[in-house]
Amino acid sequence: MGEPSTAKEQTKANKPGIIMLKIVLLCVVTFGLMVWVYTSFFSKNDTGSEPAVHQPADIDIAGKTFVWEKEGSGGDFTITLNEDGSYQYYAGYLSSYIGQGNWKLEDGVLTMTEDGTGYDYVFRFAAKDGELDYMADGSDPFLYVTVEDGDRFLYDETKTAPFAELGQDITEEAEAAPEEGSGATEESDFAASLFDTSFVHTIDVRISEEDWSDLLAHPTDKTKYTADVVIDGETVEDVSIATKGHSSLQLVAAKENSRRYSFKITFGNGEDKPTWHGLRKLNLNNGFADATCMKDYVSYGLFQKMGVAAPRASFIWVTINGKDQGLYTAVENVDQSLLDRAFDGEGTLYQPEHESIDEDLLQVIMDGGSAHREGADGADFVYIDDLPEHYADIFDNLETDEDPEAQEHVIRALKALSEREDLDAYLDTEGIIRYFAVHNFLLNFDSYTGPMLHNWFLRENNGQLSIIPWDYNAIFGAFPADGVTSHENDIALVVNQGIDSPLSGSPATEAERPMWSWIVEDERYRDLYHDALRELISEHFASGEFEEEFDTLYEMLLPYVEKDPTAFSSPEMFRTGYATMREFAMLRTESIRRQLDGELAAVTEQQTASDRIDTSGLALADMSIPLY
Repeated sequence: MGEPSTAKEQTKANKPGIIMLKIVLLCVVTFGLMVWVYTSFFSKNDTGSEPAVHQPADIDIAGKTFVWEKEGSGGDFTITLNEDGSYQYYAGYLSSYIGQGNWKLEDGVLTMTEDGTGYDYVFRFAAKDGELDYMADGSDPFLYVTVEDGDRFLYDETKTAPFAELGQDITEEAEAAPEEGSGATEESDFAASLFDTSFVHTIDVRISEEDWSDLLAHPTDKTKYTADVVIDGETVEDVSIATKGHSSLQLVAAKENSRRYSFKITFGNGEDKPTWHGLRKLNLNNGFADATCMKDYVSYGLFQKMGVAAPRASFIWVTINGKDQGLYTAVENVDQSLLDRAFDGEGTLYQPEHESIDEDLLQVIMDGGSAHREGADGADFVYIDDLPEHYADIFDNLETDEDPEAQEHVIRALKALSEREDLDAYLDTEGIIRYFAVHNFLLNFDSYTGPMLHNWFLRENNGQLSIIPWDYNAIFGAFPADGVTSHENDIALVVNQGIDSPLSGSPATEAERPMWSWIVEDERYRDLYHDALRELISEHFASGEFEEEFDTLYEMLLPYVEKDPTAFSSPEMFRTGYATMREFAMLRTESIRRQLDGELAAVTEQQTASDRIDTSGLALADMSIPLY
């Protein structure tokens, strides 16, 4: 057959191809319309958000930690999905909130529901292999960071949960307190968690606005208010909270517009002596007068390194009803909880104090007068007679359940101390010697070796006495009363304070401080004391340990100091205080080495200025904050 000769014939010849092309185009359009209808009306999830990509049933996210692709609040924002169906999220080191709850994975959508924090937050993600994509629709916002729809959290095998202990059953109530004498197991709970010193903890105090306003209006009343607290994400209900302190409380209350009080939290509101993980009470110290923020913490750590039972401490970011209060030091209370932890529950505790600082005495100190008071009733450990009523400074300050025989044992020990007879039977001589080795290194004049008789605990057990340290925010000569008036303008005298004359500069005499003087008066005990000092400086300072740990601590705390809304000092004061305290500690170390080696007299009054460690460029004031 020949080729078409006309246009009409050509069109007729092409008609089958045109029909086929139309059919193909119609099929394409129809298929596209079906896809649009399906995705628009049939594949939306219950919330009406865009559909998550349906993942294979074997997608593996359990037991993994995912890190936000953007910068968190002062560090990585991590989400850890535990194998048991619980999770934790932490937005970064500047965050004061730890999210926790339960997670589930359905049709490729991860749903995280808060539980145990007091919030009802829900977070949703499209889950993929090695990746979580945030779905803003149907999710609550995260605290402290702004995560946008579609932001990715990527699996990082090098990361683990920042607070691994929260990966246990987060809804489980705190275990009951142990029987007295069986505190070792419970001790591990709170010592390994709240007193883990590798990070800054968080606590949110949830108190009624009415009670909080009343506390701020009447801080010196020390009224106890009922509240709930959330500690590192764990909610603890029905606690009591009150202000704490003596002179520090009065001075803070006198500051205009100040709300940075120290607090004492009692678990269970003090009823039937319940505990939280073995802890009956928790102190939140505000860093009063301490530009370094680290004096209490460092001091207690040194006592523990030297084998002296001392309170545990860590750093904690405090919020009140979600509002930032600031960086505090969390300190274990010295009570039955500490006895359970350190002494198998054995012993009777007292907190001797001759005279608390009232407004009149505070004014005397502020005017530059003496804080020294005559006529102590037992707080100086001077034996008077066998009548308990003459030792009111001790027996009126009982901290544990009363033991009918404890008073008799204390008096008998004080008599033996006064007569210097059989001291090893009546005193924990090794423990007290090591206590004074650390105490005299730290130069804390706001204690037994200063003008005032307070800030330590006395433990009696089976007729033997021991000392537990307390309140070291005024170390390195910072106490402003007459314990340092002869030194305050000469830092060289403080750094080089004689190790055998810790009362130098104080109005107290050796006879008025027998709990110290028995050590220095007996050559055998004095040698043991010198041995303890040599151990302290060689193992913990000359070794470089202190500087390394102190530098790490500074780096951890600096971001919190910089954002602290109620701090007594500025970040610049913190930096200066840190550098000064670091150098002071090392100079004190060298001075003590010289004294032990005979290169410098161990009694301050026998030293010559040329033999003392040079302290040029240092100032005591750089480690402190003006008190008034």
